[in-house]
Amino acid sequence: MDEDTAPTWGDEVSARTALSEALKRLAAATRYDTAEFDQALVGLALLCAEAPVEALELFLAATAAQDAMMRRAAIEGLGTFGPDAVAHAPIIAAALSDPDPDVRVAAHVSLNAVRRRNEPGEELRAAVRRAVEQVEQRQLGDAM
Repeated sequence: MDEDTAPTWGDEVSARTALSEALKRLAAATRYDTAEFDQALVGLALLCAEAPVEALELFLAATAAQDAMMRRAAIEGLGTFGPDAVAHAPIIAAALSDPDPDVRVAAHVSLNAVRRRNEPGEELRAAVRRAVEQVEQRQLGDAM
């Protein structure tokens, strides 16, 4: 990408386009090809640092996508937000009950990453506990 085509982060449309493409690359990456997956995740994380507001909006919207791999990528993306991810721990925890096993795995990995980066934050532990309890209560209600 040369200077003429590189996204300018002041341009919200360019930032959204770059983030959307990076999210699609992550969604297409398979966890079994760890080099491809890690490269896609790192690329997305770098873009998140440049355009955090746009990235967060994109991830939150993509958590409701019909495509399971896009939901997985969105949950993984939310987990890259460091301390800011604490606020979205309930959304990540809700993905623990996603019908797709890859999304559920991504939710576990993301929650663990958020927890490790934010220990010993009681706020995070409480948010995750509440979210997990809500998911468990919904699952019990569905089973009855």
